[in-house]
Amino acid sequence: MIEAFDDPGRACGKRRDFLRLSGLDPRVKLLAALTLGVLVWRSSWPGLIAYFLFLGTVAWNYRHSWPGSRNLMRTYMAFVIFWSLAKFGLGLLGGAAWELAAGDALLVAARISCLLLLGAALTMTTSTRSMGLGLSSLLRPVIGQERAWRLALSFALMAHFLPMTWRVVEQVRETVRRRCPKLRLRRRVPLMAQAILRNLGKLTWDQSLAIAGRGMDKSEAWESRIPFCGRQWAAGLFFVLASAGVSLL
Repeated sequence: MIEAFDDPGRACGKRRDFLRLSGLDPRVKLLAALTLGVLVWRSSWPGLIAYFLFLGTVAWNYRHSWPGSRNLMRTYMAFVIFWSLAKFGLGLLGGAAWELAAGDALLVAARISCLLLLGAALTMTTSTRSMGLGLSSLLRPVIGQERAWRLALSFALMAHFLPMTWRVVEQVRETVRRRCPKLRLRRRVPLMAQAILRNLGKLTWDQSLAIAGRGMDKSEAWESRIPFCGRQWAAGLFFVLASAGVSLL
C-alpha cells in the first residue's frame, strides 16, 4: 500500500476530482485546513452547518479515494457519540439543567464532526507524500531543513498509518466475528489484541522497507521545491476569508 502514500486515488481506480482539489498546492490546503479548524471550534450553529455541508460534500465526492472509508466513518461516529455523551454527563454533574447540557453536548458533537470531516477531506484530496512536502516547505524557513524534513516525514507517516490502523482493526474484528461467533469475551479480547498487533507489526515492517527503498528517509527526498501559483494562493485566501465570514453568522 505504499502507492497510497504517493497518491490516495491510485489504489482505488478512477477518481473524481471535485473542485480540482487534488491538484491544489498542498501548502495552501494545509494552511486553509489549519485556519478552518480554528474557525470550526469558535463558530456557532449557522457556521457549523455551512462547514458541515461543504466538508461533507467534499468527503462524499472523494470517498473512493480512501480505502475502508465506511468503516472509518462508523468509527468516527462512535467517537463523536462518546465525547458528546461525556460532555452531557459532565454538564449534568456540574449542576447544569439537562436542556443546557444537551445543547452544549450537541454543539460539541457538531464541532467534532466538522473537524473529523476536515481531516478526512484533507486526507482524501492530498497524498501523504504531498502533505509532507508541503509541511516541509512551510517549516524549512522557520526551523531549517534538517528538522523540517523529519517533522514532515513523521506527519506524513502518521496521516498514512491512521486510516490503515483502523482498517486493520475492522478486518480483525470482522474475521473474529465470522470465524469465532461463540467465543467468550474474555478470550475474544486477547485474541483480537494479539491479531491486531501482529498485523500492525507486519504492516509497519513492510512500509518501513518500502520507504527506505524509495529513499524517503533521507533529507534529499523532502527538498523538492513546490512551484508557486498565484491563482491557487489567491483562491486559498478567498476561501479563508469566506470561512471567517461564515463563522460570524
